[in-house]
Amino acid sequence: MMNLITRLALLSSSVWVVVLAGPSKPELSLRINSDSFDKGLGLGLLEPTVKWQTSGSLADCDVQGGLEMSVTEETSMPYKLWGKVKKTVGGIGLSTRVDTSSSNLNALGLDVQATKGATNLQIKGKADTGDASVSVNTVKVKQTLPALGGSLTLIPKYNLPAKKADVTVSYSTGGTVFTVDADASKQKVTIQQPLPETIGGSVAPSITTEGDITLSYSRPVGSGVVSATYKPNDFATVTYNDGPWSATVKAPMDSFGSDYKDRLSFSVGRSDVIGL
Repeated sequence: MMNLITRLALLSSSVWVVVLAGPSKPELSLRINSDSFDKGLGLGLLEPTVKWQTSGSLADCDVQGGLEMSVTEETSMPYKLWGKVKKTVGGIGLSTRVDTSSSNLNALGLDVQATKGATNLQIKGKADTGDASVSVNTVKVKQTLPALGGSLTLIPKYNLPAKKADVTVSYSTGGTVFTVDADASKQKVTIQQPLPETIGGSVAPSITTEGDITLSYSRPVGSGVVSATYKPNDFATVTYNDGPWSATVKAPMDSFGSDYKDRLSFSVGRSDVIGL
């Protein structure tokens, strides 16, 4: 398995050069956060980010690649690179994705998947080209089955470094989704229920074995979607997204002292494809 992951990683790495040379249009994002003004009045105030990705074929494989570059300060432009290779062999869809960043180009994030029908195996790990090492972080299996007129999905996952296992079980029927997330120390139950068609959207309350309650709500508004999450004695978040525009406000709900306004946070941004 390690030899397979290594070969796929090397192939994906070579894809960056081939794919990024193909035709594509970059996407520019500008965003202002509640802490943006601490950065002064330079270019970093708007946190510009450019994303560029494209796709093609190489050696009978479908390939994709991308670049993401941001400006955090006027003298700092960190970037990320990724490449992905997909191929179907014997009815099994195989794919591998490799990510790296300018902070350490020797460090590669690995995402290897195999899919057949409603079954998916995902292995995430990392590789270091400096010492030619490869390690596995998590192994996850997703299986979807028809059950009782609905759909049952099982997702067991194991974290090797932490030696920790968890599982997600969800059952969907008639638009309602029941989900249980569980590990050895904590369990959470979520019920997502669609709202009437005249309103649209859905509501999803959840509760954990520790007594934590969260309520999530979403509904279409105009050309976009408003989503809200409320956790008593913790926080409330409201997000609006209509495609190019997105805005988020997060408010603490644990106390309302004199420093309350300083703990409010917001983020407003817009993304557009740049015509070349």
